[in-house]
Amino acid sequence: MVQDHPRATADRPSPTSGRFILLCGEHSLTTRIWKPFCKMAVQLTRSIHKNRKLQPDRGNLPLSDYCMVWGRTIFDEFHNSKGEFTQFSKLYDKMRETNRGYQWKSWALSGTPMENGLSEILILITKALRGMNNWNKSITPSSIKTSEGQWKRSEYEEIGKMVDSRTGKTRDPWGKRISRLPGSFEPKIRPCRNPNWANIISEAAKRRVKPDSESPAKYTFTRNDMAGFASYPGQANYKAELMAGSAYKPITQLTTYFALKKRFGDGNVLALYGNMDERTRKDRLRQWRDPHGSRIMVISMAYAEAVTLTEANFLVLMEPQDRQAKQDQVLFRIYRIGQLADACHAYILYNPDSDIEVNTLRRQQFKTLSRDTLVENRDAETVIGHQIKWESLDEDVVYRVDVLP
Repeated sequence: MVQDHPRATADRPSPTSGRFILLCGEHSLTTRIWKPFCKMAVQLTRSIHKNRKLQPDRGNLPLSDYCMVWGRTIFDEFHNSKGEFTQFSKLYDKMRETNRGYQWKSWALSGTPMENGLSEILILITKALRGMNNWNKSITPSSIKTSEGQWKRSEYEEIGKMVDSRTGKTRDPWGKRISRLPGSFEPKIRPCRNPNWANIISEAAKRRVKPDSESPAKYTFTRNDMAGFASYPGQANYKAELMAGSAYKPITQLTTYFALKKRFGDGNVLALYGNMDERTRKDRLRQWRDPHGSRIMVISMAYAEAVTLTEANFLVLMEPQDRQAKQDQVLFRIYRIGQLADACHAYILYNPDSDIEVNTLRRQQFKTLSRDTLVENRDAETVIGHQIKWESLDEDVVYRVDVLP
């Protein structure tokens, strides 16, 4: 039974999750972001006599270098702006200069690699907090005697309280607790043994391929299809039957959706996949946010952003990803700010009898890398994937995701 955190809000989306998302390239940053957001104007209206008539005359008085940004700012793919004088770095400095309140939250998202992304987010957050600290130091005892100094101090105290409430009671996207609000995130690798999975794929291939064809199963099914059969052994026969009559891909998401719907009923399961039309996507997100609506969502990798929107309590990866960075990115996205549950769990399923999935796990390195290891320059604890005997594993293995506790 999922227990809600006693101090978490039940509202969805969470009141603290409002944010701006900047999705733009270097070429469009100035025209789409700087000019619209970093400029304000006052409209003036006066009455003038023209052609013996009294007519209104309107004009705009531009106010440059004024900008107010509310909520959180997310810098996606922040690794593309490592330099000090890049466009995104200039934009962040511009926001700090023209916003007296500074940013309550600024996230830098980067999956290439995760360690660098964490270094950058540390720089980004400390940069904003350092700005506030410098502002406080500028308030000298002599300046407090002036009306401007008193206003400056009272405004600083008000902003300090706001920043403390917004940064001191939430968690960052990687699950690291930066607050008094406890939370936990536990990902595990779970073996799902199914010795007959190769035979099931062969049977399905015979239904798809004409009897006189000599095309082997590997040409009929892709690696993702084969891994899909292996990842959910409890529904292996159901998958083979479904695959035989359908060319829909990816097969993993589709069969998972039907299996869950068969088990829990139509009203309890939603599916979000790539290339959805806007009307369908909005309708399904509305059903998900309804407190009395569906409680299970199945998403495809093509709709990875849906993880950010769902604020799920459980995440199941149906197969190990062949790139660890991609796997970590999916996992850390699930741990959303404003999470309702006290704990978040993730499971990565794999079939010990599948050479493809076992080799995938062997190639990966599992690390325990925390914020302290980066700041204090300590060596990170590392477990090499090939040291674990994946073929004979019968119990869950804790997956130490980069920068997750």
